[in-house]
Parts: sequence; C-alpha cells; structure tokens
Amino acid sequence: MAVPFWNKSAQTATAMAGLALKLDLPILMACCTWQKEGYYLAQVLPPLVLPKGLPREQAEYEIMAQVNRIYESWIRAYPEQWLWIHRRFDKGIYQHSLPNK
Repeated sequence: MAVPFWNKSAQTATAMAGLALKLDLPILMACCTWQKEGYYLAQVLPPLVLPKGLPREQAEYEIMAQVNRIYESWIRAYPEQWLWIHRRFDKGIYQHSLPNK
C-alpha cells in the first residue's frame, strides 16, 4: 500500500496492521540503538492507537502512517545508524543516483 514516508508515497507492507486489526492485538514499536563500547539502548513505545469504525483498508493505512512517522522520528534521531536495504519509493526518485545510459 502507498503510505507517506518522508512526505513521499512509499510502498509499505500492511501485514502488521492487518493482523493487529483481525486479531485485535496491540502493536508495539521498538528501536534498538548502538551506544558506545558495545552497549545498546532498547526503546519500546506504548501501543499504537488502532482506529475503530473505519473500513479495513483505511484503518490499515492509518496504522501504517503512524508506523512510518515513528520510523522517521528514529531516523532523524539516529541517522548514522539507519540502513534501508530495499527501495520503497517509486523508482523515479532514484534517477539521480543511476548511471546515465
């Protein structure tokens, strides 16, 4: 599903939201950051607020928008510790980094 991430439409897997809605389970977001000398700091946020009374697809969108905003906040706080392996955005966004053919 296309959900905003850094103010751009980004393909976002919705399985987490779908399962939480189907099984009425909380979603807890956790971030583990490297400190110094091999120590890590684990942060666990309170459960996300799951929307009620919305059509399933809209509820999944709202949940994943929350998730992406949390990711953005962690990336802003620890940009040197972030790595994204795959492309989430429309490939047009990457054109500047592709070699000319």
